[in-house]
Amino acid sequence: MPTKLPASTASLVFVFWFFGRCANADPQYCTSGSLLQVASESKTVRDWLDINVSSNTDPSISTNITGVTENGNDDAAILSGLITNSVVVLSCIGVFMILRERYPLVFSNNAVKGIVEQPPDTSFGWITATFDMGTSNMAQTTGLDVAMLIEFCNLCVRILGMISLPLLCILAPLNALVGNVKDDIISKLGIGNVPVGHPWMYYIYGLFTVAVCYIVTSNVYAAQSAFLERRYVWLKTLPKPRRNTIMVRNIPDGYQHAGEVKSFFERIFPKSVKEVHMVMHCDKLEGLVATRKDYAAKKNYAERLWETKQVRKTVRPSILESSVDSIDYYTKEIQDLNVQILAEQSHFAKNAHIQGGIHSDSAFVTFKDERTTVIVRHLHYTRDTDEWTIGAAPSVSSLIWSNLRKETLWERAEQGIGYTATLAVFMMFVPFVAITADFTSQLDMGPLDPLWKSVAPSLGLTIFLSFLPTVLLLIADTFFNSKSEPERQHDLQITYFWFQLVFVVLVVCLDGGDFLEFVKKVIETPIEVPGIMASTMPAATHFYINFMLIQWVAQGMYLTRMVPLSKYISFKALFTEEEAKEMSEPEDQDFYGLGAKSATFTILMVVCIVFGTMQPVLPLLGCVNFLLSKLAHGYLAIYAETRKPDLGGEFWVSSLKHMLFGTIVYTVLMSGLLYSRSDSIIPTLFASCAGFYVARAYLTFDEHFQWQFLPIVEAEASVTQILHRRGSANSLEQPVSLEDPLEQSYQQFELFYDPLVDTPRTAPLTGRSSSK
Repeated sequence: MPTKLPASTASLVFVFWFFGRCANADPQYCTSGSLLQVASESKTVRDWLDINVSSNTDPSISTNITGVTENGNDDAAILSGLITNSVVVLSCIGVFMILRERYPLVFSNNAVKGIVEQPPDTSFGWITATFDMGTSNMAQTTGLDVAMLIEFCNLCVRILGMISLPLLCILAPLNALVGNVKDDIISKLGIGNVPVGHPWMYYIYGLFTVAVCYIVTSNVYAAQSAFLERRYVWLKTLPKPRRNTIMVRNIPDGYQHAGEVKSFFERIFPKSVKEVHMVMHCDKLEGLVATRKDYAAKKNYAERLWETKQVRKTVRPSILESSVDSIDYYTKEIQDLNVQILAEQSHFAKNAHIQGGIHSDSAFVTFKDERTTVIVRHLHYTRDTDEWTIGAAPSVSSLIWSNLRKETLWERAEQGIGYTATLAVFMMFVPFVAITADFTSQLDMGPLDPLWKSVAPSLGLTIFLSFLPTVLLLIADTFFNSKSEPERQHDLQITYFWFQLVFVVLVVCLDGGDFLEFVKKVIETPIEVPGIMASTMPAATHFYINFMLIQWVAQGMYLTRMVPLSKYISFKALFTEEEAKEMSEPEDQDFYGLGAKSATFTILMVVCIVFGTMQPVLPLLGCVNFLLSKLAHGYLAIYAETRKPDLGGEFWVSSLKHMLFGTIVYTVLMSGLLYSRSDSIIPTLFASCAGFYVARAYLTFDEHFQWQFLPIVEAEASVTQILHRRGSANSLEQPVSLEDPLEQSYQQFELFYDPLVDTPRTAPLTGRSSSK
């Protein structure tokens, strides 16, 4: 499995430890001024686990346990972090430029294949080519979801730029002017430097709160309006028959047959159905085909090993059997599997048109025109809304067929277990970060201690969040039933965002690090939430400056593509360059898939919004981070990475809604802060009114924008007036036999897929009813 922990973090830990030990510095030097004193007093893991966190009420104890440090005289640590992370990012870019010339298939494969034009042949031509690529042009190459992820970076840069300018030019100088802090420059610029009860400064903060809410909300709504045109183009240019196909779930008993489903819809819309494909219960056939595919790959590897290095690989079929030649073994096994697959396909050929039995309660229905498809999606068909559930048809290559076959009752039981497992992950956060904080606080870094302090507080948080997507996806794959790979990533985005909102943004509010205690307090006395936030969050702004600086390194490390490059170099020893390139892709979809990336980008933006007014430097650092994100992720998406199946912007919509919710959190914080620090109620009213404004925008977002499906008028528009169609096909079927060398003896299936996105994928058979 690819490494999830950013390599920069691991390498910095080792470097700090090594040089700190070599310096033989006084241990007191390592701990002087440290804000992790509570952590350093605990010497063992058991000490941490024995802490009764629910009994702690001091906010400073909470921040120590969770690894978030309070503000102090941190100029040296922040400056060290700024310099170090900047050097690391520039080094990563330099390494990338060298690797890009050395390994064009890894870093410029789409340009090599002619999918996109080569960037200018200059040292920094790739930078200008990336920034000059428009969203619409990028969508044609990468898909709309990836293009909108880069557009989200543009939106964040625009919003943070509009916020940073007045914060740095007006608010920061005023904070320094009216405050009493003399030595710490960063603290001078923050709200902590403004005396409590100042006669006029908090009026300015109230007005700034209103301004920030207006800037965020107006830009989000403007961006979503621009997105609608791109979404409609995407919907209109989907390849046939996906554009006219719906996915039907929870088909009642008595209708679970292609002919019955076709008759049901044609009673409502006469002669409107082109074809119906039922999803079958064919787990055995699917397993046989998957096993044959695995054996074919192992046989291919053994053959290449023999051809290139004259090494004859052996395999032991079982513990009780002796080793045999792997090529001969896999050849025989594949032949046996072909016979079993043929027999299983013959069984389905006899029963595919019989109602019940092998049929599941899911089907794909393709209509003859788009107008009917749009109308069908908006209707309810029986009194029970759980029956005849209609959804858009995903790309056939991304479908998770086994989840389509599960019955609704069993799905709900599994979901209950899944929610429990997710809650358990929430509960594991504090012990893990506490143990990491204890370990990092006891490391002797010697003269590198100021630099270490800029990394160590957020190290546990970074490690936990790095592995979290893999854990959440494991839970989702086991207990939740996403119907396609993009939907699986979208579910991860939502779960991952809410987790990070609690344990990245609101972590300092946890009562002694106890998540359940915090939830209980929110439910029992919600009126106290603004006060809790106001008493804890302003004291942690320096931590989030360091946290944002670390994200710069993450973008630089992503640009180097360490894991795909390592796999490519390893595979190239046995396979051709083209084969090695194909085997090294895609990049890790747990941490670097659209779900995790979208959630992470959004939470970084929320951090800048929530803490930016209290510390004006933070939005500027966030602006730099999103420029680096656009450079790294934009270039690789355009020129290097393989194209993924697309949801047409659903990740974008979720990110915008999450940003609006994060802005609501910001208004709650500012309301509590202004109420506790100002002698007048007026600044609090400013913040509260801004909160209601954003809350209304958040709650009415889906009502204001019709983006899920085409409006009727749009559906009737000419597709050719918008964009030339890139691919089409004639049927939507589960393509098991497409990879079957014996398919001619069973049935020749037509394939529904976009040649730029989809590839034939092992999947179960469907029953079929069509109207010619």
